[in-house]
Amino acid sequence: MRSKSEVIIANLLYYEGLEYEYEAKLQHTSGIIKPDFTVKTPSGKYIYWEHLGMLGSEEYDQVWLYKKDIYDNQFSGQLRTTYEGITINNSAIKLIQELKML
Repeated sequence: MRSKSEVIIANLLYYEGLEYEYEAKLQHTSGIIKPDFTVKTPSGKYIYWEHLGMLGSEEYDQVWLYKKDIYDNQFSGQLRTTYEGITINNSAIKLIQELKML
């Protein structure tokens, strides 16, 4: 994992019993991207979770906009995001509860 927040998210996913992969390759029409987490919901749907931990860095922002365009156009409705901050636990727990209902 690349950050403490990603470790927190991975631990929460594990604790809640959700099946996930970290940075699994995701094929799209122009190549491959690696979502931070690919989560398989109880109903078998795949959700791609990006934790945006470095927004504000020009290079990071450019990569994020490229990936967001791919998600929007090729994986509509399957993207979830969290942001770096002091509420990462609360945000991640709320998102995990949503994923468990899918």
